[in-house]
Amino acid sequence: MAAAYARLQDDRLSNTTLAALLQAAKGQGLVVDAVQFRTEPSRLPDVVRHQLQVPIKGRYDALRAWLSTTLRDHSSVSLDSLEIKRKDALTSELEAEVTLSLWASTLQPAQMTGARHVN
Repeated sequence: MAAAYARLQDDRLSNTTLAALLQAAKGQGLVVDAVQFRTEPSRLPDVVRHQLQVPIKGRYDALRAWLSTTLRDHSSVSLDSLEIKRKDALTSELEAEVTLSLWASTLQPAQMTGARHVN
């Protein structure tokens, strides 16, 4: 179980990570509209789930690159759903609804490894 917790994002860094994910999408040339955000507890003790619903406009290759990089570089991020729409077959622009979750631990690093946490 300690190995699973070790892969989780430290919850104190969650806002910074989420902002970086959205900035990376924009860096790929994607247009990010208003993002819906919610946080909920997980069934696992001391784990929270930050879920983002991100409406995106842009090219398929940019969307694929962003998702690939996000999932490769952030082991605590999961892709929950992806819906892609294109207005017509001749255009390269698409609209997507991406739902991502950032799984984070509320434990301090010393607690994740089983060590005693001293204040």
